[in-house]
Amino acid sequence: MNASPLPPDNTAGLRLQVLDWFVRRQRESWSTADEQALQQWLAADAAHRAAYVQWEQHWRAIDAVPADAIAQLRRNLAHDKAQPSATAA
Repeated sequence: MNASPLPPDNTAGLRLQVLDWFVRRQRESWSTADEQALQQWLAADAAHRAAYVQWEQHWRAIDAVPADAIAQLRRNLAHDKAQPSATAA
């Protein structure tokens, strides 16, 4: 799945807003009023919707990574962390 790039005027602030909305939406306490506020925010600017859709696409891609691949990544990371740093010499 290819995620479309964010508009060029995207800022770190927009990414933080998207992440905030996305995380809040996952909570059990998410309400109808919260959903309405999110929908208003998404409709307020096309960049909001584009950024949110991209985050959802990335989340689905990460969620689809098989457990054995994640385990291998963790082993690789542990191995890399255990290696002496080339710059420490």
